[in-house]
Formats: sequence, structure tokens, C-alpha cells
Amino acid sequence: MKNSLENFLSESQFVSQEIDNEKIEKIKPKIEQFKEKISFFKKKDKMKIEEALNLMLEIHINQKDRQDGMPYIGHPLEIADDVINRFNIKDVDLINAALLHDSVEDQSLILSQKYLSKHYPQEQWAELLNNKNNIEKEYSAELREIALLEINENFGLKTKNIVNSLSNPDFSKLIDEFKLQGIEKTKHNLYKEHVAEAVINPDVCVIKYADFARNALKIHNIEEGKRKNYLQKKYGPVIKDVFLPLFKDIDDTHPLYSKKEDVITELEEYYKENY
Repeated sequence: MKNSLENFLSESQFVSQEIDNEKIEKIKPKIEQFKEKISFFKKKDKMKIEEALNLMLEIHINQKDRQDGMPYIGHPLEIADDVINRFNIKDVDLINAALLHDSVEDQSLILSQKYLSKHYPQEQWAELLNNKNNIEKEYSAELREIALLEINENFGLKTKNIVNSLSNPDFSKLIDEFKLQGIEKTKHNLYKEHVAEAVINPDVCVIKYADFARNALKIHNIEEGKRKNYLQKKYGPVIKDVFLPLFKDIDDTHPLYSKKEDVITELEEYYKENY
């Protein structure tokens, strides 16, 4: 770990992150609604959730808007809201993981810089990064590893482990590695395998399903064409082969057991109409 950090540091520089106030204003009503929904938590827990919320806003604020035009920061808010209100889960670690579920996958560079700037001399962060894309490509594994250290340091091991399990791997890199072994894989194959492995953990399953439903159960809003066809091929097998069997088999120890029948009905009906 130390060597990879040192190698990374020797070739990396600090990236500034300007806050897009326009996007904050656009999503402000959702932020205020979310804060209202966590107002009943104990002061200590509420402060920790707000810390995760503020970090999420900081690192995702300049991320490209979603296909429906909603600023990206609205998506983690929706997932955390589903965890609290739809699934009636009040576990602070799960709520924080929901807010940060895309942080390592999408913004590992920013998280890494936050961690490194606290643990390494400031002079190593004096200039702006000139080759951001190259750094992210060449050091993707190191960046994720360091980003997870930042999550762990601020929100604890449980949240860190959940976020790690929720983060999609580099499917393109995995495809190349399988090819060297003479095995043919597609991104859709690997995505289904990743979801199936992740949802074995009940805590991860809560957030993974909330995230999946917000994407896979919205494709009726997408016009017919290549993108919709692509998403149907991506999500359809996960509904049929992963989530439906899983929910039919869960017992009363699972955090989503009380929603079991609702979720099964939701998936079966949506799959029949849209996949």
C-alpha cells in the first residue's frame, strides 16, 4: 500500500473543485426536504448524515447531469430517501453509504486528494493537475483504494465496506483480463455477476436495489432506440435472474423482508411490460 501511494504521489498534483451554485439552487428543494426527513434522528446521528450529505454534494456537484436533466446530486439524495422512507431503515451507516454509493466509482480522484492532503506534505499539492484523465486511467485501482481510506476515516468501516461493494468494477479491464484466459465476457455478463455477488450482503442489497430500481424501473421514460435496447439487455437479466429469485427466497432476518411481496410484484409487472 505504501509503495503504491508513494508512486501515485510522485506523479500527481492537486485538482481544484469549484462549487456550481446554480446546480445547488436547482436541487435545493430536494436537499431541504431530505434534511427535514432526517430531523428526527438523534443530534449525533443527524450530524453524521449531514456530513455525508455535504461530502456527496461537494464531490458530485460538477458531475454531468443525468439523462432526465436532473443534476447528478439529486440521484444519491433519492437513494438515501428511499432507504429511509420507502424501506423504513434508520441505520446511519446505510444512509451514509446510500448518499455516497457512487462516490468511489465516480469521484475517486477527489476523495483521494482529500485523504492525501491530510496525510502528506502540502507542497505536493501546490499545482493543478495537468493530466487528470491519464492519472485516473493509469492509477484507477490506487485511486479507489485511497478513496475508500477517506470514506473509512470519516464514516467508519461498515460504510466503507458497503460503498466498496456497491462500486462497479472496471468492466472493460475485466473483459481484457478474461480474454487473456481465453474466456469471453460482455459488460452485461459482468454487471449481472457483480450485482449477484454484491446483494448477498443484506445491507448492500438494500442500497443496490434502491439504486437499481431508480434506473431499471424507469426505462419506460426512454424513447425507443439503441439506448433503450441497451438498457433492456443490461437490466432485464438482473431482474429475472438476480432480484426476483433473491426476493422470493429472503427470510424475516433480511432488512427488506417487510417489502418482499411489494418488490416481487413491482418487478414482475414491470418486467412483463417493459422487458
